[in-house]
Amino acid sequence: MFAFGTVVWLMIALKGTIVVYGCASTASAGQPMTTMAPAEPTVTTTIATTTTVAPTVTTTVATTTTTTTTTTAPTTTTTTTEAPAACATCTADQITFTPMSGAGTEDATFNGPTTDATGCLTLTAICPASTGAVFMLFNGSEGGPSELEGLDVTVLLNCVDGNWEYTPAGQDSLTITEVNCVVI
Repeated sequence: MFAFGTVVWLMIALKGTIVVYGCASTASAGQPMTTMAPAEPTVTTTIATTTTVAPTVTTTVATTTTTTTTTTAPTTTTTTTEAPAACATCTADQITFTPMSGAGTEDATFNGPTTDATGCLTLTAICPASTGAVFMLFNGSEGGPSELEGLDVTVLLNCVDGNWEYTPAGQDSLTITEVNCVVI
């Protein structure tokens, strides 16, 4: 198989072939000159090779692409974190709720803390009902409320400036750090 350029060159080369009829003679001094009769004509055959290249079929498919671009302006969110109010900073572990330590005592417990309507924390200290009257004792030595036999003693403590406060009606408030329950 010939490359296309080789075929073209071969065709040009063969086309330019020259056919010569006859014979050439040479003469030397002292020798008679001899002329030869015409020779048979020479026939040159040119073989041409034709290469046919099949046409190339190109199919073009038109494609339509629809692109939708949505641009949204960036949203800036500013969060301002305010420090909690002083009345919302108390935790239950600021108070020791003393467990029963033998006859004449009960376990001190609590409910809460919860947030009241003003956003401040409250905590309910509890001395459960016993076989006798129950007395709530604060901070190991300060007297608190009492109830008759069979009734729980409950006291609402308010968070004030990061401290739990008990404020009995008509008296000064007392900061509470411990609650004990005594049976009388």
